[in-house]
Amino acid sequence: TSTTKILMGRLPWLFVLLLIQSSAAAIMATFEQLLDKELVIALFVPMIVGSGGNAGNQPGVAVTRALGAGEISSKSLWRLLTRETGLGFITACIL
Repeated sequence: TSTTKILMGRLPWLFVLLLIQSSAAAIMATFEQLLDKELVIALFVPMIVGSGGNAGNQPGVAVTRALGAGEISSKSLWRLLTRETGLGFITACIL
């Protein structure tokens, strides 16, 4: 696969993530007074963002591994996606 093709496959996702993160920054800006008063809250933001990123990568890795190992069929794809969605929801609730 050419570098250009890989880049064109990744860029749309990166732009979407950039937009989401920008909106998160805008939302945080609305709480600027609270963050100024309670600075300790701001210390947790990087930890929460990092945890979200790590938790979000895990389903991608699981699907990629299953694809590479040939473990995914059209029948098992739905089961895998359902399981990973449920695990993501449970993980989000725990964190």
